[in-house]
Amino acid sequence: IDDSNWWKLLRGSLIVDAMDNAASRRVVTEVLDIPCLSIGILEGYSEVRWHSNGYRVPPDAIGDACDYPLSRTMIMLVVAVAAEEILDFCLADEPRTSDWTITLKDLCIREA
Repeated sequence: IDDSNWWKLLRGSLIVDAMDNAASRRVVTEVLDIPCLSIGILEGYSEVRWHSNGYRVPPDAIGDACDYPLSRTMIMLVVAVAAEEILDFCLADEPRTSDWTITLKDLCIREA
């Protein structure tokens, strides 16, 4: 893929952006004019957002989100939500393209 052929190769595609740096996300956001779903996590916060809904590239994170104690749980939640969005986009006659925010604070465990 290069400047002369990217459109022909990617036309009709859906890009799922799970990159971990702002520079790469900026290229996808500013250059490619095709559907794109961005997913990402930072500690107890995550997003699943469509670029067509006013997506703004977040700044680079300080530290590694994978070092967060509950990162595996957050990753599994984000992947499940993103998978649902991707399936809806590919299979529905009129895809919904919803944006989602998931926080571990929203998922609380309380003593009975």
